[in-house]
Amino acid sequence: MPGLDGIETLQRLQKLNQQENALNTHTPVVALTANAVSGAREEYIAAGFDDYLTKPIDSHKLEDLLRSMLPQEKVRAAGVLAVPTEEKLPDWLELAVPTEEKLPDWLEYVSGLEPHKGVEHCGSVAAYLDALRVFAESIESNAAEIQRYFETEDCRNYTTKVHALKSTARVIGAMELSEKARRLEDAGNNGYAEEIKANTMPLLELYRSFAASLSPIIPEADTEEKSPISPEELAEAWEAMGEIAVSFDYDSLMYMLGELSGYQLPAADAEKLAKVKKAAAVPDWAALQKILS
Repeated sequence: MPGLDGIETLQRLQKLNQQENALNTHTPVVALTANAVSGAREEYIAAGFDDYLTKPIDSHKLEDLLRSMLPQEKVRAAGVLAVPTEEKLPDWLELAVPTEEKLPDWLEYVSGLEPHKGVEHCGSVAAYLDALRVFAESIESNAAEIQRYFETEDCRNYTTKVHALKSTARVIGAMELSEKARRLEDAGNNGYAEEIKANTMPLLELYRSFAASLSPIIPEADTEEKSPISPEELAEAWEAMGEIAVSFDYDSLMYMLGELSGYQLPAADAEKLAKVKKAAAVPDWAALQKILS
C-alpha cells in the first residue's frame, strides 16, 4: 500500500470507528503480510488486528478464517441449499448440484509440476486450469524479458521479473522453478552478480521447458460459440477487475479473467482482455491498473 503500512491503515480505521454513527465498529480486520517471523502474529494482534494470515495465501486457511469471522447465519457449505429441513428437494434439483472438475490426466506427467499443490493455491480445479493456461501462454515473452534484462545488466528490472516468476510458478505448483526464481530474486536484491551469472540461464532453460509440456492446455483456436454479455454486466466486470488490480488480489484477478473469457466480447473489449491477460501473467500491477483505469 503506497504511503501506509498495515498497522498505520488499521489506526486510521480505528479513528474512523470512533466517530458517531460509524458503520464498521465491529467489523473484524485481518492482517495479510509476508512477515512470517516468530512473534509477528502477536505483534499484529497487539496492534489491534483480529487475526493474521501470511503470504502466499493458503486458500484453506483463508476459508477457515472467513467461516470463523462471518455471522454463522450467513455461512453454509458449498452445494448446500438453504431450504427448510422438513422440505424435500425435487430429484432434478438434487442432481443439479455441481461436482468438482477433475484435472486432466496428462498433467500428472509434466516434469517439475505438482498440480495438486496448484489446486490448493488456486482454490479449485477450474481456477487452477485458468492460471495454468495464462502461465503457459506467457512463457516465451516473459523468459525473453528476463534474458534481456540479464544481458543488459538491468538488475532492478531483472529482480522484479524473477520475483514475479517466483510467485506465478508457485501458484501453478512449479515449486522447483519458484525456488530457483526466489534465489535469484534474493541475489538481485543483494547484488550477488556471480550468482546471477551462474544461475540465470539454468532458470530460463527450466522455465522454457514448460512451453512444450504445457502446450496441450493452450487451445489452438477458439471456435466455441460463446454467449454474449450485456453492456451492464461487462461494465460491472471491468469495474470489479479495476478494484482487484488496485488491491493486488491475484486469485480474484485470475477468477475474473476466466469468467470474462467465457463470453463473447465486443472487439475493443476482447483486445482489452488480451492486454489484461498479458499483464496478469507477469503480474504487472502498474500496467493492469493503467489498462483498467
